[in-house]
Amino acid sequence: MAKMLLQKTEEQAVMRELINRAEQMSLAKSQFLSQMSHELRTPLNAVIGFAQLLQMDDPEHPLDPYHLDSVQEILKAGQHLLGLINELLDLAKIESGKIAMNIQSVALADLIGDCTALISPLARSKGLNLAVQNPLAPDVLLQVDPKRAKQILLNFLSNAVKYNSPQGRIDLHAQLSGGDRVRISITDTGQGVAEQEQKLLFQSFQRLGAESSEIEGTGIGLAITKQLAELMDGGVGVSSTPGVGSTFWVEFPLANEPAVLTHPVIDPAL
Repeated sequence: MAKMLLQKTEEQAVMRELINRAEQMSLAKSQFLSQMSHELRTPLNAVIGFAQLLQMDDPEHPLDPYHLDSVQEILKAGQHLLGLINELLDLAKIESGKIAMNIQSVALADLIGDCTALISPLARSKGLNLAVQNPLAPDVLLQVDPKRAKQILLNFLSNAVKYNSPQGRIDLHAQLSGGDRVRISITDTGQGVAEQEQKLLFQSFQRLGAESSEIEGTGIGLAITKQLAELMDGGVGVSSTPGVGSTFWVEFPLANEPAVLTHPVIDPAL
């Protein structure tokens, strides 16, 4: 009996040691990502800044079309790289528990309007039709961090653009969920995701084969959106049918008791 107790105690000690090592490695990784992200952003911002200066019109020394195209490529690559670095920094902050949330009341209509205004030009350039359906009253308020809520919606919308079919559709729909939350769903007409792969979508560095395509990304955007939503007492999810399309949704808590319109409001201009 004493031998069994001793063996069990030793196993528990080994398990505690393994857990401590794993926690230390996770903390070290987060600190490394955070430090490297800061170190990389400083020179990168300088590159982007000088490229923007070159892009500005100078009547005395105008750039010829060839060099102007080169500057635009520098800007495009620099801004893409800056976005990747910011994602890594967000991931490091979340994993280390150092991310700060600024929770406040935000108008649902303003949140949707800001995000669709930003994504509409990109959708149009890809030949995609973006439609918004928000049947909730204009005074509906969400209890969220406005910056992070916008980050989540823009991630879903940009993915709907990137992974859509040519001349496809993007539908954004808002509705009450459970009486104290609002669910915002974004549906595309892309290739969809197989059921066995859907559970992997919100895990870090999962691109499910897209890494071999021309579509840019790191596979951490959806993992970040999930954790950000949960930090705001919300949640995310997905439903998808291969060959038909996907619907990604996020739920945010309400800050007030809204009245619900009887007819949906669809913005035909989007």
